[in-house]
Amino acid sequence: MSAVISFLHEKTHGVSRVCRVWEVNRSGVYRHLDAAKLGRPQARKRGPIGAMPDEALTDAIEQVVKDRSVPRGEGHCKLHARLRYKDILTARVRVLRLMRGTTDGSPVLSGIDP
Repeated sequence: MSAVISFLHEKTHGVSRVCRVWEVNRSGVYRHLDAAKLGRPQARKRGPIGAMPDEALTDAIEQVVKDRSVPRGEGHCKLHARLRYKDILTARVRVLRLMRGTTDGSPVLSGIDP
């Protein structure tokens, strides 16, 4: 695969030229094309998932907030400490990411009355 056909002009352009214009690496283009050719999905983030999936950890976060063990307005650090106290071991940045995805930034999750 040394050329890419332009849809607009129907001309053949080299992969290195296209990558230079798009400011992407050639290895990423080849990985994307190989995945499409073989019919497999794009690779996910590597590494272990953690002690529990995101959905279960989100439920655990909601349970800690419902128990009022974290005062209103406290951040992810104290929520992470409460989870560790309940023997739920996870990374602090993961708690922060899940809170950002389901909350407005405070530990009071959407749908839970303060």
